[in-house]
Amino acid sequence: MTLVVSRRVVLAAGAGVVAAGGAALVVGDRLDDALRVLGVPPKDRPDAGDVRLAARARAEADALVDRAVADDAPAAVVAVLREQAAGLPATATSTTVADDLETACRAASAARRDDALEAVSPDLVAVLASLSAGLAQVTRTVASR
Repeated sequence: MTLVVSRRVVLAAGAGVVAAGGAALVVGDRLDDALRVLGVPPKDRPDAGDVRLAARARAEADALVDRAVADDAPAAVVAVLREQAAGLPATATSTTVADDLETACRAASAARRDDALEAVSPDLVAVLASLSAGLAQVTRTVASR
């Protein structure tokens, strides 16, 4: 007796093997290695600490914008703070600023400096250091008004 297997069964079995292999690679966190063998460069995953730093920076930047608007800060100051916030990834995290704008900007500048020293990604280090410098300038501008 001869067993005859249809083409559909063979194709379905082959697809099942490929799907199972792909799932094993993903679950086993070996997909990057498989892609590297095929010549496809894997996309780097951001460091979890860097994600946390960026989220905190965005939440504080949004709070500074809110404080500047509430304090009727000069339009240039509000524009700079908005641009800084827009340059960071959006987050669901929120915070408030209890201090006056000058004190809040000074504290945020110091926090971004410290965050830059803690960050792993060179790109994030540059962004956080730039934010710190920009906030220091905003602090001086607000203090002089």
